[in-house]
Amino acid sequence: MRLGLPEQPLALGPFDAVVDTGADICLVPITLLSGLDVPPIGYRYLRSAWGQRQSVSVFALDIGIGTIRLPSMEVAAYPVGEEVILGLNALNRLVVILNGPKQMLELET
Repeated sequence: MRLGLPEQPLALGPFDAVVDTGADICLVPITLLSGLDVPPIGYRYLRSAWGQRQSVSVFALDIGIGTIRLPSMEVAAYPVGEEVILGLNALNRLVVILNGPKQMLELET
């Protein structure tokens, strides 16, 4: 996965991303976004799987996955952790094919 400002080159990444159908929004560690000079478009509260609630900044960024580009996606920047999470707001724009026996995930527009 790559990230960039809307209508600009995808300047950050590539990053490995975890596909999480339980996450409503894409999540990126704030440390990975330090290379972009972009103000947040707002703030949200996120609730972890353990019930902890935390305020996070939300940014509008383009997401690149292979040859697919998802424009102006909401991405929440969280202060702890190292994983990039591909959440439902991006997955709902794609055809997702999960082939468990072959351990393959295919994404199409």
